[in-house]
Amino acid sequence: MIRGIFFDLDGTLISLRADGSAFREEAAAELRRSGFDIDDLNHIPGRNYVQDLLDIAKSQADQGLVKIDFEQAKNRTYRALDALELRWIEGARTLPDVEQALS
Repeated sequence: MIRGIFFDLDGTLISLRADGSAFREEAAAELRRSGFDIDDLNHIPGRNYVQDLLDIAKSQADQGLVKIDFEQAKNRTYRALDALELRWIEGARTLPDVEQALS
C-alpha cells in the first residue's frame, strides 16, 4: 500500500525561480544589521553558502567581537530567508505537463 509520495518541488513540479546569490545577500544583510563583519566572505574561496556566513558570525560572537546573542541573530536571519522564500513561492509556476502527470 502506498501511503505517500514525496517530490522535490523546485525543478521537478514547479519553477520557483530561486536565486542563490540573493539568498546569501539577504543572510549577509541581516547579519550585518546585527553588527557582524562578513564583508570579506566573497574573498575566501569556497565560502559562499549561508552556513559559511553563520559560521563566521558565530566565531565573531564566540570571540566577543559582537555584543549580540548569536542565537537571536541566527533566528532573525532565518526569518529573513523564510520571507524571501515566501516571495519566491508567490511567483512559482507549475512546470509543463505537471498537472497531467499528477492526475
